[in-house]
Amino acid sequence: MELLQTPPLALTRSQRILVLATTVAVAVTRIWARSLTLWDWDEALFAMSLHDFDVPQHHPHPPGFPFYVLLGKIARTFIGSDFRALQAVVIVAAISLFPLLFLLARELRFTFATAWSGALLFVFFPNVWFFGGTAFSDVPGLALALAACAMLLRGCRETRAYLAGAVLLGLAAAVRPQALVIAFVPSLLSMWCRSRKSWSVALAAPLIGGLIVFGSYAGAALASESVESYLGTARALREYVRKVDSFLNPERQPLSGLLDDFFVDAIPGGRASVVVAVAAAFGALASLFRRAPRVWLLLAMFLPFNLMGWLLLDVNSISRYSVSFGAMYALLAAEGIAILCSIARTAAPLLQSIVVMAIALRYSWWAAPAIGEVRRIPSPPHAAMTWLLENTPATATLYAHGSVGPYVSYYLGKRNVIWLESPEEIPSRAGGRDEYFVTEGLSSGGGAQNFVRPRERIYDIARKRYFSVSAIPVSGVARFGSGWYWEEEDGKSTWRWMAGRGEISLQPVAGKATLTIEFSLPTEVVPRRPVIEVTLNGHMVERFVCATPSVRKEWTVDALADRRNELVITTDKPLNPAREKINADERDLGLQLFAYSWRPVS
Repeated sequence: MELLQTPPLALTRSQRILVLATTVAVAVTRIWARSLTLWDWDEALFAMSLHDFDVPQHHPHPPGFPFYVLLGKIARTFIGSDFRALQAVVIVAAISLFPLLFLLARELRFTFATAWSGALLFVFFPNVWFFGGTAFSDVPGLALALAACAMLLRGCRETRAYLAGAVLLGLAAAVRPQALVIAFVPSLLSMWCRSRKSWSVALAAPLIGGLIVFGSYAGAALASESVESYLGTARALREYVRKVDSFLNPERQPLSGLLDDFFVDAIPGGRASVVVAVAAAFGALASLFRRAPRVWLLLAMFLPFNLMGWLLLDVNSISRYSVSFGAMYALLAAEGIAILCSIARTAAPLLQSIVVMAIALRYSWWAAPAIGEVRRIPSPPHAAMTWLLENTPATATLYAHGSVGPYVSYYLGKRNVIWLESPEEIPSRAGGRDEYFVTEGLSSGGGAQNFVRPRERIYDIARKRYFSVSAIPVSGVARFGSGWYWEEEDGKSTWRWMAGRGEISLQPVAGKATLTIEFSLPTEVVPRRPVIEVTLNGHMVERFVCATPSVRKEWTVDALADRRNELVITTDKPLNPAREKINADERDLGLQLFAYSWRPVS
């Protein structure tokens, strides 16, 4: 405690130049990493909130992130895009992460080499780098939290820093409430130090910070539809987290099975992340023997949120949540490497910096292709919405699944949109050529426009959603009945297996229609020359023998316009892999349908 009441050693001129040069270099990488378009669900909600702030309508989602939205609104007056305005706020915050974490590490009394190298390592974590170019609120919230913690620790010896830290903490919590968890211990320490000189000053800071937080969320409630609906939405979110995201959900993976996910692999990056996790664990354990209060303070700040994530948060978003506690791993790893280098007793700070820079370079090499993907190529949701805007008339009826709700509302809000929980809810009528059904995922339907992002390294960084979105002509949306198994996909294509007989219900079509199917057979079945029969509305379309593993067939048929058209496909030689001791699959596999098309004849 006495140590915090004296300033850290002043930086030398060369150290100041190094920090400034590193900040500029990091800034260049943050600007380069700007995502081309919005991608995630939350980004669309934030974009809508700039025009229609209403938390009960999830513009944005609870609790409303009021200060982040305010910053976005300010930026929007100068920038002609909702996404770019929010992104500008995030990029400024991303650039500030390096100097802010460096300052915080200095206040914690880490050595210059550890503070510099730990901050550098942190900003090149792939998830920190990626989310620093998006429109999420995590990076701005963390930047304010780091600034608040640094000022609060400095507040142990300076009144103005103490009060400034309270203001910054209030603003950080007005972006993301988790800042209160991170800054809890620094707040207590600085309050205790201030109370020894003036209780009025000591109590002023929590009052100031509390008023900012209360005012921010009260403002969010008042700006929404009603205070009651705001509070009800917040309660609903809390209940959702408790029942779905948290360990209380019996279907959630057991806590023991999530230890690696939250404490070893929380930072994406392959083998480099394992090295960082081991070095961080060593740094933490070594502090017990070396009596290093700086490490204990660091753990007290960030470990609680790490534990909260393990217990309560969505396991599909670990990479994003770890942005908020990744600084702990970076500084602990730098500390652990410093201890190992000191054992070598050869230019330990220089060797430490070289080792950490090597890890940061490894992270950069790993992450650059993934970030290059999102900075050059539109996201699947954006591409799908843009395609619909450009290829369907404004008067066309569009059907949308709830999985793409925010995107449709944001991009297609002025269109005639009918919301569906399932494609089977599409009316059974001869629809227009410009009617489409849009949903997350791939479609094998004829005429479907599939927008796909490859599931490569970016799949380990971003939330594992919206890597594919499809827009399907309504006339081609089929209902798969008995004989068909669930739809499967590998991120590039989609398919369904059929047993010996499969029924498909097709949309009404006036006049003649073109029917196309593309399928493959199990390799073991081809020599057996199975016979395939295709009937439509009780009439034989074709009966043929398959002698090749892949088949494509197209017919022009008479269709029904007043009711659905019933297609039946049969095969006489389905294969059961388990029964024939080929593999453990116990299903009867007749054919594998990759694509189908059902459309009116032009």
